Amino acid sequence: YDTGKPWESLTTNSIHATYSDIDALHKELLSAGALRAAVDRFSHVDSEERILSGYIKSDTQNSLGQTILSVRLEKTEYKSEGFIGDGYRIKKHDYLNVLPSLKIHNVLGDALTWDNSLTTSIRRPDFKQSRAATTLANGSAEGGNPRLNPEVSSELRSSIYWNYSTSGILMASAFYRQIDDVIYFGTESQDGEYYRTPYA
Repeated sequence: YDTGKPWESLTTNSIHATYSDIDALHKELLSAGALRAAVDRFSHVDSEERILSGYIKSDTQNSLGQTILSVRLEKTEYKSEGFIGDGYRIKKHDYLNVLPSLKIHNVLGDALTWDNSLTTSIRRPDFKQSRAATTLANGSAEGGNPRLNPEVSSELRSSIYWNYSTSGILMASAFYRQIDDVIYFGTESQDGEYYRTPYA
């Protein structure tokens, strides 16, 4: 299944890697019974996520130390397809996150430094949590929410360092963290008729 086509990369292909015909290999394994048959169409889920990001940074220094200010922009485009209840659904969800960060490093003396920071970050839902599909088993249904927003975490941290010797350091640190849009699993009762077709 070696196509002989050299692997394209931004580095030197020192191992002389080539591309393989995965589709042909997959068909061969299926025909030989080495793989399970494809899942039925009611269990099929197709999810796609595209992320575009940009980053701006400012680094300044003065007599007291250093200040770093940065902002990261992340545009997320998400699409998921699958069976929900009684029909096939295509769900889209786009969102933009602005993630600022501020870090201040102050030199208070020959052996004393004080660092302060404010950072923000996100955790996107995984494909299971955001899939546009429902799975039925043993009288229950499990599905995702394709319109979930990511969890947003903001943290404020302050640390002071005392280098009391050439090989010793004493540090005290405190932080506060806040997480918004927390993602969790929940359960609720539903009318069974909603899931009767096309599974029946």
